[in-house]
Amino acid sequence: MAKIGTFYTPDIKLSEAFEIINRIYKEKIKTADGLATLLGHENARSGTFQNKLSALKKLGLINSGTLGINLTQTAEKIVLPKNPLEKDEGYKEVFQRMPLFLKIREKLGSNLVDSQNFWVHLMEITGIGRSDAEAEATRIRNIYMDSLRYMTQTSDVSDVGGEKMVDSISASVQQDFIEIKTKDSVVRIPSNLESIRRVKKMLDFEEENLMNKLKEK
Repeated sequence: MAKIGTFYTPDIKLSEAFEIINRIYKEKIKTADGLATLLGHENARSGTFQNKLSALKKLGLINSGTLGINLTQTAEKIVLPKNPLEKDEGYKEVFQRMPLFLKIREKLGSNLVDSQNFWVHLMEITGIGRSDAEAEATRIRNIYMDSLRYMTQTSDVSDVGGEKMVDSISASVQQDFIEIKTKDSVVRIPSNLESIRRVKKMLDFEEENLMNKLKEK
């Protein structure tokens, strides 16, 4: 990970990191050489591969050493979750290792980040100089924008599939929701992209589980 002021940022996008740990799990990779080959590197000593390996370790997704490569509990929650909430828990554990992105999210919310002014926000948050902020802005913005899809708030939705869906997050947004009615249920979702994506993710997860059960019959 690269250091920006007192903050560390990953050298790879989270989507790539999560794809790698999924491949480690599916291909049962146990060694650095095996992972390097899987990812198309000449060998485990490749500088690019070592950067990826270091990023995965600092994100808390793998353990790597004399005993080989193993997925951490955080990674297992992401690649083989018991339920959608556990997967979100895994994502949150990763973001705890990325305080800069949490600070950016706190400052800007879930809005798309303007590429023209991102360096200004980066400078204000990290305390680095203008030229350094401008030089790093594009790289960090690209990685941050990719990470937004994995940022969720478990307090947004308390129960999926029941009649009472939404916890009152705060008085200002308590009535700001989308209501979906069917013959036998009512679903209420906070009217923001984050909540919609979260519910969609949970429904996709449950749909996949049901499809797998049907195939087993």
